[in-house]
Amino acid sequence: GGPERAETVQVPDVRGQTEGQARQIIEQSDLTVSRVITVESSQAPGTVIRTEPRNGARLPSGRAVTLHVARAPEPAAETQTTLQTQPAQTRPAVDAPPSMTGASSGAGQAPEMSTWNPNQASPAQTRPQVPAVPQGQSQPTAPSRQQPPVQINTSVAPLQGKVARIRYQVPPLARPLGLRILMNDQTGTKALREQQVQGGEYISMDAPYTGNASVTVILGDQQVWQERYN
Repeated sequence: GGPERAETVQVPDVRGQTEGQARQIIEQSDLTVSRVITVESSQAPGTVIRTEPRNGARLPSGRAVTLHVARAPEPAAETQTTLQTQPAQTRPAVDAPPSMTGASSGAGQAPEMSTWNPNQASPAQTRPQVPAVPQGQSQPTAPSRQQPPVQINTSVAPLQGKVARIRYQVPPLARPLGLRILMNDQTGTKALREQQVQGGEYISMDAPYTGNASVTVILGDQQVWQERYN
């Protein structure tokens, strides 16, 4: 049993490390990092949540490991709280009509705001605009906050002639299933492989792509893995 043990290595525990630190530790353990999957998490963005296979598992020397790295969750709940505070923030302007009447920027707003009194019922006709904000119909902050990541990805699109390294291990199966590997890039969607596979089978292939690409693995009738390549 001595030679067999020398050919297998243990997956190190890199949880909480940055992606770069985790790569270095895994490569020092005589393994490689084949792909990185980002997952919404409350942990610090850029830190490793877990590995696949999990830490402690024994693998043949040189086998590939997948890193699951945390990314910040979508700030949906955050925008609602800021919108609710906006009506309160606009109130101090009521005290400033004398200084604003001569200014060109505030000349049109000063008469409206100076006549409003929260204790009177009649000027409430101008108020319906305030409750309309939390309903999500006019949220300029939400789209602008989500656009930057998209712009970063598209800036890489002109690069061409890149190769996607696809490494996937089939989980344990009770019976053989059909496996399909699909790639979508600037040229369209194409099937890279269609075959019957058994549990534990290891798929390794390289596929060229143009611009940004996504590779999807479908096992049976379920999508089991997807990775993006920039």
